[in-house]
Amino acid sequence: MAQQSVAVTPAHLFFDDNRPYYVNRVSESFELQLHRHEFTEICLVMEGTGVHYVGEHSMDVQAGDVFVLPLGTPHVFRPRSTSSRFPLLIGNFILVPGQAEAALSSFPGLDELQSARRALNLLPGSPEWFRLKDDRGVVRRIMEEGLEVLRDQRPGGTARLHALFILLLAELEEHCRGTTKSYCRESGNRPGIEAVIRKLRSDPCIPFRAEELAGEAGLSVRHFHRLFAEAAGKPLSRFVQELRIREACRLLRSTSMGVERVAEACGYQDRSFFSVLFRRHTGLTPREYRVQR
Repeated sequence: MAQQSVAVTPAHLFFDDNRPYYVNRVSESFELQLHRHEFTEICLVMEGTGVHYVGEHSMDVQAGDVFVLPLGTPHVFRPRSTSSRFPLLIGNFILVPGQAEAALSSFPGLDELQSARRALNLLPGSPEWFRLKDDRGVVRRIMEEGLEVLRDQRPGGTARLHALFILLLAELEEHCRGTTKSYCRESGNRPGIEAVIRKLRSDPCIPFRAEELAGEAGLSVRHFHRLFAEAAGKPLSRFVQELRIREACRLLRSTSMGVERVAEACGYQDRSFFSVLFRRHTGLTPREYRVQR
């Protein structure tokens, strides 16, 4: 999504010195441009479908999708349609990390939530954005309760928002440790990565770009490569090469296709390069392999 500049949304629009949190619900349109915030944001797709642009990545979204966007992450949501009959409603729980961490510094059990605190800029580091699924509806309930607190100006509103934020931290910590079913960058449970692996295994010879696969998994390219290698046990390029060479072996055994056609069928336009890879993986040239099959 090409943009000439990225607007900055200042924190003073939403916060005061006593309350480091704010919760709202917005119906997205095509008017807002790519922007970044002076605060950390947790976004929940509450209703509808659309597209979320995060930096150079874009991904389809639907109800239940959650995005954790650290300080300065450029992003914008777009609805599927310009019609008001098909709104894209987004709930936002936003916070000023320094104020929130200072306010909660003596809260019991906070040390057990370090992954979530780091992801939300409460602890030092440079966290990346990530996506997860609100399968149990916990994030939605927290958002709705926060909206009610701010709308009704209920007594103890600041204390209630602190309590809701602790619940949100605990929920994110579960995702980050992989103890829920949804994906988080820090977890060992990676449905986005596993879906890409299944896709490549089902048709390893299709052309692809790492940037596109990373977008499908809801990851930056750098984190996609790291998590892919962890999940598959090898880098993306090696994983694909092995699958393609395996398919080439099958074609050489079961068909009369020439080596050049086998190379093309397996995603390689350069026959010489294909032959080098084939020998590296099998110890034989394609012709030698066919003879010895």
